[in-house]
Amino acid sequence: VATGGSTTTAADVEAVGRRLTGLPTDVDERLADLATRLSTTGLLMAADVEAVVQRIGVGMRGADMRSERPNAVILLAGEQARAASALAEVIAEALFGSPDRVVTIEAGRMTQDHDVAMLVGAPPGYVGYSDDLPIHAIDRMRACTVLVEDVDRAHPVVLDVLGRALSSGTLADGAGRQIHLSETVVLLAAAPDAAARRPIGFATGDAAGTGEETGTALPGRTTRTALDPGTLLGVLLGDEVDLVVEQAPGAGSREAWIERTLLPELARRFAERGVAVEWDPSVAPHLAARGPDGTQGRRWERYLDDGLGPLVADAIDAAEEAGVSARVHVTVRDGSLVVEGDMKAVPAPAADRGIAERRT
Repeated sequence: VATGGSTTTAADVEAVGRRLTGLPTDVDERLADLATRLSTTGLLMAADVEAVVQRIGVGMRGADMRSERPNAVILLAGEQARAASALAEVIAEALFGSPDRVVTIEAGRMTQDHDVAMLVGAPPGYVGYSDDLPIHAIDRMRACTVLVEDVDRAHPVVLDVLGRALSSGTLADGAGRQIHLSETVVLLAAAPDAAARRPIGFATGDAAGTGEETGTALPGRTTRTALDPGTLLGVLLGDEVDLVVEQAPGAGSREAWIERTLLPELARRFAERGVAVEWDPSVAPHLAARGPDGTQGRRWERYLDDGLGPLVADAIDAAEEAGVSARVHVTVRDGSLVVEGDMKAVPAPAADRGIAERRT
């Protein structure tokens, strides 16, 4: 199409459409950003970072056999399920521009066959017909991460509905409206003890075998675990799982993330409020052992706001009131975070001398 001497190609039109709908236009850059974020946060082991990024990349580049399906369907089981919320936010921020582009479906509440209405809504004329549901948020955003929590606890009818939806790439709500899933990444989070339980009514025996015990992965699926999705989630939903991630990184990975990323970022934020913070070496292992699961998300913010914020608040208030700078030392004593130092603000010296310090 020629307009004013310039040529508009189909790729240009697609790019504009993607920007208007929030879909990523720079897929390679988004995938590279995702790989970096996953590597630095310690949410996944290195091999799983590579597998997750590769699988999502296949879908986002249009190289998958059925483009109508989600870009990836990833089952998080065992210890890895504890970090599902944090992982969903990292994927959403890297690929879709915001950690808020996460739609959470609480499948663990759908334990009866009629609870499928909690997923798709009631039909016309029934109570709840006009309710706004999580799947409607998918329809509004289109490009997002869909987190299905405690999926293994849902009723088999609910699991089958999910399985058919992932296979076709569409999910019809109670009014018959089609919700498209082709621009999503779907995380199915099983309960941490899911691998030890066998859902009633699902395949057992040879049908549950994975081939992993002999070193052979499931055909068409990337897996580094002996957990079989079909046994856990039923045949229909289990067959839609592209990747299984079960083993969480060790505590050392999270501690390294805390030292390299979390504490420097906290120090930067406090410095903007006029308080220089020094971290004792005991702080990182303390937070790694007692902090929230995973290494991203609002749970860490709330945890630190509740546990550390009040300890530094006095110094921040004093510094702002006096218009000067203060310095504190954060350490661990008797199993708790402690802020040491002069909590009264002290005048800041010349810029080339740094922030002055008065010790108690």
